[in-house]
Amino acid sequence: MKILLIDPYISSKNEYGSLTKLSNIIPSLGLGYVAASLKKHGFEVKILDCSVAGITTKELVKIVKKENPAAVGFTATVMSINSAISSLKAIKDSLPKIYSMIGGPQITALSNQTMESSGFDVGVIGEGEITTVELLSRIRDGNTNIAEVKGIIYRKESKFVFSGHREHLQELSALPRPSYELFPPLSSYSYSPISTLKYPCAHIISSRGCPFTCRFCDKTVTGSVFRARRSYEVIEEIAELVKNYKIKEIKFFDDNFTYDQARVYEICDLLDKSNLKISWSCVAHAARVNKDLLIRMRRSGCWQVVFGMESGNQSILDSMRKPLTLDQSRKAAKISRQAGINVRATFILGFPGETQSTLNDTLHFAKELKLDTVSFYIFSPYPGSEIFKELKDNGEIIHSDYQYYQLIVDPRKSKLPFVPKGIAKDDLLRHLQKSYKDFYLRPGYLFSQIGKIKSFDYAKRYWKCCQELL
Repeated sequence: MKILLIDPYISSKNEYGSLTKLSNIIPSLGLGYVAASLKKHGFEVKILDCSVAGITTKELVKIVKKENPAAVGFTATVMSINSAISSLKAIKDSLPKIYSMIGGPQITALSNQTMESSGFDVGVIGEGEITTVELLSRIRDGNTNIAEVKGIIYRKESKFVFSGHREHLQELSALPRPSYELFPPLSSYSYSPISTLKYPCAHIISSRGCPFTCRFCDKTVTGSVFRARRSYEVIEEIAELVKNYKIKEIKFFDDNFTYDQARVYEICDLLDKSNLKISWSCVAHAARVNKDLLIRMRRSGCWQVVFGMESGNQSILDSMRKPLTLDQSRKAAKISRQAGINVRATFILGFPGETQSTLNDTLHFAKELKLDTVSFYIFSPYPGSEIFKELKDNGEIIHSDYQYYQLIVDPRKSKLPFVPKGIAKDDLLRHLQKSYKDFYLRPGYLFSQIGKIKSFDYAKRYWKCCQELL
């Protein structure tokens, strides 16, 4: 039984506006995991990454007709949902009987709404590996009774039926590694120069779930319980990437890589023993690091840690329900520098309750910390987050045109879905530009970074960032 898994087309220009050189164009590991699980159970699987392969909707229809699969499965985020819906419509116009599925954050967060606005037969809710295998195995066996498959929403006559939540997989090591071989060549993908040291680069996920309760975060897919893969299996995946794809850098895309510090030490030990000699980076919570851990990470190849510091105002942090203090952020930045690790921080501008004064606090705080790189994001209420429901119930979301729910807001191409009371949209966008210029154009900052440039590649990376951001 042949299955086509599709990451729908969305151009980097649509996603990032004029900031395309800062974009992450990366393979969907979610599709990679689902594909590997299906292959393990005897399915013939192909992945179509429409953005990277440059597959337009018209070309996609031709490919699907030629491949003649038993089913197509899309993944979709808030940014790509419109593309997924229009792509499926075009496919159904030519192949009306083809079985269609959709998974990912958007269907999980807004199940009924997504089904109502699309022609998908089934939506896969939450983590999709086991659910998709069970669903398609029944169809392959001629069993059309899918009601017992947990974790789906499906059409039944003129209604939608939800089969009930499936528990999150507790033993992640039960999953096969992602089917990297089904993606376009990994060299076709690109990672943001602001957080990449060496190319070619790849990313992996060594854990799922985040126990913290930040109101802006959508955790509907992976949940709130931290679950980790076995450390030696993580190293085996890295070794595979190095051997088969000549990868020189790994990004850990875990929500909170350092949550279990004993596990990090174990991964570092195994990396050293493997003699892979790769550079790597990770995302960490500023309150979940210490100097000894950071030194150990640096010795095993970690060159950058990304901290979600979010705000330089404690009241805004508390309103976000971010379990973090300004002093904890200060300490994390300081001890990371002392360990010899590049420090990148991300900040959210325009959260509910924000004022011009709190915006200024964040800019001043970012400059105080002596960060190597910083990213300022304008807040968007993502479906699935606690704050999305609150703002929607209060009628404060300006629009639901999801193509404008950009991670990197381009002031030259913006349609903000939310602006806090008391701040004009144009003032918020101007502050975004001011924040980047004030942070990156300080003489002290420029001299400190020039001193860290040790290669031509390093120089190109900083020059590219400056061109885009400023």
